Amino acid sequence: MSEMPDYHISENAAAGIGICVLIVLIAIAVTIFILCGMKTKKYEFMEKEDIETAYGVSGMVKEKRDAYHSMYVTQLVIGIACCICSVIPLFGTLAVSESDFYMVSAVCMLLALVAIGTYFIVRSAAKMNAMNQLLEEEDYTRQKKHENKKMSGPVMVYWLIATAIYLAWSFTTNDWDRTWIIWPVVGVLFPAFYAIVNGIRKKS
Repeated sequence: MSEMPDYHISENAAAGIGICVLIVLIAIAVTIFILCGMKTKKYEFMEKEDIETAYGVSGMVKEKRDAYHSMYVTQLVIGIACCICSVIPLFGTLAVSESDFYMVSAVCMLLALVAIGTYFIVRSAAKMNAMNQLLEEEDYTRQKKHENKKMSGPVMVYWLIATAIYLAWSFTTNDWDRTWIIWPVVGVLFPAFYAIVNGIRKKS
C-alpha cells in the first residue's frame, strides 16, 4: 500500500482532530433529534389512537397526498439509488489504486452518498407518513394501531434481549469487530418474530 501524502501533521494530532469533529457532529445530531422530538411529541397519539378529522380535512389531505405522490416516488428513488451507488467510489478506487489516501477519500464519498440518500428517503417518507396518519391508511389503519399497541410489549422484550446478547457476547469475547453481525440478523428475524407472536396472540 502506498503512503498517504505528508501534510506535516502527526498521527495523534490527526486522530484527535477527527475525534473532536466527530463529537461536535454527534452533539449537533442529538440537538436536532431533541428539538424535533419536542415539536412532534404532541402528535404521537396519531400513531396509536383512533382519530376523527374535522369536516373536509380528509378530502384536503387526500388531494395533497395525490399531488405529492410523484415527488415522493422521485425522492424515494433518488435516496435508494444514492445508497446503492454509495459503494461505487470504494470499488472504483480498489480497481485503479491502492493508495491509502484515495481509499480514505472513497470511504468519505461512500458515507456522503449514504447521508444524501438517507436524507431523501427520510424527508419523503416523513411527509407521506404524516398524511397517511391523518387519513388512517397504509400502516396507520385502526386495526394496525390496535395490533401495534398490543405488540409493544413483546417487541420491547425482543430488542432488549438482542441488546443483552450483543453486549454479553462483545464484553466476554472482546470481538467487537464481529459481534455487530447480531444486528442485521435480529433485524432480518424481526418480521418473522412479529408475525409469529401476532399470530399466537390472535389465536389465543
